[in-house]
Amino acid sequence: MNHNPEASPSLGVMPKLFTGRTFHAITFTVVGIIGIFYSLTLYDGHDWSGDWSQYIHHAKNLAEGKNYLDTGYIVSSSAKFVGPYAYPPIFPILLTPIYWLYGLDFEAMKLVAIVSLCLSLLLFPRLFNNQLTRAQQIILILLVGLNPFFWEYRNSILSDYSFIFFSYLSLHLMQLFVQSANNTQLQSYLRTLWRSFGLGLIMYLAYGCREIGIILPLCVLTYEIINKRKITLISIASIAIFLVLACSQYHFLNTNLTPISIQQNLAEFSEKHAESSSTGHLDFISLDPAAIAHRVQGYRWALQAFLPFNHNPTFELINTILFNLVTLLAFFGYFIALKRRITVLEIFFAGYVAVLLLFGAPTYTRYLLPLLPLILYYALISYQYFLKSGIFGSNRYHLKTLISAGLLSVTSISYAYSIKNHSYEALDNGISHPKAVEMFEFIRNNTALNDTIVSRKPRMMALLTNRTSISTPRLASPTPEHINQFFDAAEADYYVDFQLQKWILPLSESTPPTPWFTEVFRNSHTAIYKYQPPP
Repeated sequence: MNHNPEASPSLGVMPKLFTGRTFHAITFTVVGIIGIFYSLTLYDGHDWSGDWSQYIHHAKNLAEGKNYLDTGYIVSSSAKFVGPYAYPPIFPILLTPIYWLYGLDFEAMKLVAIVSLCLSLLLFPRLFNNQLTRAQQIILILLVGLNPFFWEYRNSILSDYSFIFFSYLSLHLMQLFVQSANNTQLQSYLRTLWRSFGLGLIMYLAYGCREIGIILPLCVLTYEIINKRKITLISIASIAIFLVLACSQYHFLNTNLTPISIQQNLAEFSEKHAESSSTGHLDFISLDPAAIAHRVQGYRWALQAFLPFNHNPTFELINTILFNLVTLLAFFGYFIALKRRITVLEIFFAGYVAVLLLFGAPTYTRYLLPLLPLILYYALISYQYFLKSGIFGSNRYHLKTLISAGLLSVTSISYAYSIKNHSYEALDNGISHPKAVEMFEFIRNNTALNDTIVSRKPRMMALLTNRTSISTPRLASPTPEHINQFFDAAEADYYVDFQLQKWILPLSESTPPTPWFTEVFRNSHTAIYKYQPPP
């Protein structure tokens, strides 16, 4: 049974301001303004995070007709893990036309993510119309689209917004094809197959952006088992199509272009001297209860980043109160939604959280981006439930309006303050920092194309210098002999030293790793050493 919020008179605090075409016009206008705001406030450059460079390198290869996997990035258990050998292809495919038209234009590539987010926002009325009024749907679009962290993330060339779009589109198709009451009626076999193909394809596109999209076909299965006690043809066929595409991707990416001799030498070195290191995302899965509890705590603080403190005591207090209020409302709202009817949204939310808690990677806020719209959605469900319950009095329309307006006003002020005082230090001291540019130019102009660079940012080095690159060695007890052996095994030629936290910092100290290294370049922030073993 669907809950119809528009028919509930006790929700007069959220009046029916929008009907029919007017509502759609307002939705498109609001989303369009958000997209324009994001685009006009783009900032030059990029930070040192690294994942973006591999996405762009894949797109570069596609645009230039090269092997998708030929990024020059060497992955080995003997080197510190910074990312998998290859990323899924969908986001690089979206970047490919931009690279083909404009080359390495970061600002143009950032528009791909912005468009993906705007398309996601347009899906909100479709996803949430059973539980929220139209006014609440517009408010949800504004709360997500103008959130300071979402806005800050516009400067990142990453797959998260594209993943949100394809995931939410998948959930919407599940609502239409699997969850809809009309699905119980006899449908033509051909129509079912077309729907299955569409759902399976969109689920794969989400998975092809981020591998956590694997939970989407599980949402279909879980929903039907819980609510229908059977698995229908549309679910079987859509999951089959998803699996065919996902398996094809696996076989496509399961190739390593690194020369066999280097792979063997690094494997031998790793067995003898290196600490155990991850080589892929699956290596991060951990079922240790203590580790899971630690991740729960980590994601709690990561979630706080959606309402940042900004080093202002007043706004720290405001944001702490808002954060705790929204968290409590979302917690209760989730269980209210479960009690009304378990839908694919609740299953997706629970599955996504479960994967995050089992995945032992750092607890970054970016991993929570797909959850924030759902968290706010459940908070609104809880809020309207309490309004309807009569906790503020059964006929106190003005009081309810005042409370709602006050909460929205405080949230708006908090958002505006965070955006106005946002720091661009990570971008100013990112890859476009003058000292970093000097370092990249030296490598491009003074090293051979077949040279190999050892660096703590190998994927970035591979993209911006067009040289083969590997991360620094992961040694239990580093000695000059072991460092030399690592460079021999990797057939490496140069070591690039720089100091990073969130951004590049001046070098406080840098010396040749062993006597077999010779300094060939130095500025205040970077140093480059050539590896020259004796004959």
